[in-house]
Amino acid sequence: VGQAVIQLAALRGIKSINVIRDTEGVVETAAYLKSIGASVVTTMGSLRQDCAGLPAPALALNCVGGAAAEQVAKQLAVRGTLVTYGGMAKKPVSIPTPLLIFKDVRAKGFWMSGRWYPSSRHTQRHHMFSELCGHLQRGELKIRTSKLPFHQGTTALDNQKPSSRAGLGLKAVLMF
Repeated sequence: VGQAVIQLAALRGIKSINVIRDTEGVVETAAYLKSIGASVVTTMGSLRQDCAGLPAPALALNCVGGAAAEQVAKQLAVRGTLVTYGGMAKKPVSIPTPLLIFKDVRAKGFWMSGRWYPSSRHTQRHHMFSELCGHLQRGELKIRTSKLPFHQGTTALDNQKPSSRAGLGLKAVLMF
């Protein structure tokens, strides 16, 4: 999701600040994300420093939860919104009280398949898929994949675990 958001934002001229894990391969991951359109790539430890002097963002997308969500929320502008669509840390999202009172930061959840899709109209879904497919066909939206034979499905799943990747986010495609 993150890599797609970076590319779609860049296509619209929207700058993005991207927070990645400070693990092996962080330099390569940062370089790759910048090559697909990321404006700023930082780690949680450098987030505050790397955002100093930048306009505060109005929107933050959170797929991690826990302490990471709190640190990202602290960077938001007044009336900024934190949208959570995942919980990889398996920890609750916590917003400090001063952000709610003095900055009027809002927190929302987003569930594509369980909430948005069933409540959206056919025309909305058609428009979204047409736009995404157009970007893919024109090479404006790229998805890094690793093709594996179907019988290696277990290997593909093991390789999707964050601890097994250098952060470059290859998506497994099982070939039949």
